[in-house]
Amino acid sequence: MKRIALLVLAAGCMTTRTVPRSQLASLENRRVGDGAVLKTTEVWKTRLDPTSKIRFRNAAGSWSDWLEGNKIYVAPEGVYTPATVDLFDYAVTIEIRDMGAVERHALATSRPDTDAELRIEPDGTAIVIARGQQLHRWVNSFLEVINSLHDYNELRYTMNGKPLGEWTFVLPYREPVVAAGEALYEQLDAGLATRKGWRWKDIDGAEVKSLSGGLTLGAIVGVSALAVVVVPFAMLAGGGGGRLFPGDGPRTGGSFSSRSLGNSDLWKIGSGGGAASIGNWQPVLADEQALSAPNLFSGSARRKAMFRMVASAEASLGSVGGHALLDGGAAVMRIGGVFELGAGGLHVARFDGDRLWHGGIAFARIGANLPLDAAHRVSLPLSLDLGGGGGEALGVFTRLNWGVRVALPHEMFLGVMPASPTLLNWKHDPGRRRGSLMSGIELGVVW
Repeated sequence: MKRIALLVLAAGCMTTRTVPRSQLASLENRRVGDGAVLKTTEVWKTRLDPTSKIRFRNAAGSWSDWLEGNKIYVAPEGVYTPATVDLFDYAVTIEIRDMGAVERHALATSRPDTDAELRIEPDGTAIVIARGQQLHRWVNSFLEVINSLHDYNELRYTMNGKPLGEWTFVLPYREPVVAAGEALYEQLDAGLATRKGWRWKDIDGAEVKSLSGGLTLGAIVGVSALAVVVVPFAMLAGGGGGRLFPGDGPRTGGSFSSRSLGNSDLWKIGSGGGAASIGNWQPVLADEQALSAPNLFSGSARRKAMFRMVASAEASLGSVGGHALLDGGAAVMRIGGVFELGAGGLHVARFDGDRLWHGGIAFARIGANLPLDAAHRVSLPLSLDLGGGGGEALGVFTRLNWGVRVALPHEMFLGVMPASPTLLNWKHDPGRRRGSLMSGIELGVVW
């Protein structure tokens, strides 16, 4: 059941919308602040921020990779993201200097029977002209021949790859990459750590995948309703064997998978989950200017998207049962722009007959703040408070918070809680075991 809930929440959090080319000017000019609100081809707007993803389309209908919002770098010519690439996927020619005669012969004999071309210059420089899979086949065949002629360890570590010469990879849209010796082996083994991207002049549109508070709320409500229906049947079907249905297989302590769900998994759920997908539009390698291009979002914006502190003060009055007055506040951490975890304290006051009673309650809070619009002006808080106090060691306080928050200037917000179910339960005083609906307001700040 836990697996079903998490998968539904992960799918429900995100929505994908198409953005016309005209809306990308704010990205191109880096006018995004903490997040760019973009018009789409629908009536709805979408938001690109560090927790979102975006992919670009060209005029032919090909798509770029999905790029994570916190890993986008913008240069005047294009938009880029960090990558480790295989130079043989991009090189148009390879110039090899100072290669031994035996190795040069091996290079010639391993040339595939295609239109791949090998030219030997008067100074002995070998010019390899091939692209893509053709070049891969050629180099792989060449290395197989080399490994049959030399002991690998001796060639690499004793001779420092000297017989292989110095390789210059000629690349489109950027300066050549020169490698020899151990640097050449590192290129063959690990690839080139760089940036890759797509040029603005070739981009015709985009799709943005971003958080949807409405869908997330729907997923939470749907999973909760499913749990109410399924769990009783699961308990009956499982019996003492811990199975959901006959033949469902053994359980392993109720774990989500072979490992526990960690912080990284929570971040993925909050940001769309999984690694960015690969598209069918071949990117270009970043030139020197693009390699030094700044991130689309400032360090402050990226920090806010990942971690923020929220402090709030509140006051509420009970109805439909107990009529306690609660006032106090809470401090929480907002993780991934959605999840909230923290603690707070409340002062409780109520009349017991003609006597005014009051006490204190400390509580822990876990929940979420779900933005309902692309500009994050309106959000829906949903959280659970668990605590105790009130002068009784075993006093229990439980409250389900929900309502609407509206953003105010200077990172502040005003919240309205119309009817939060609340239980004030003191074990040693049955007369004060009261359930109620609390209605109130809160004022908070986020930084």
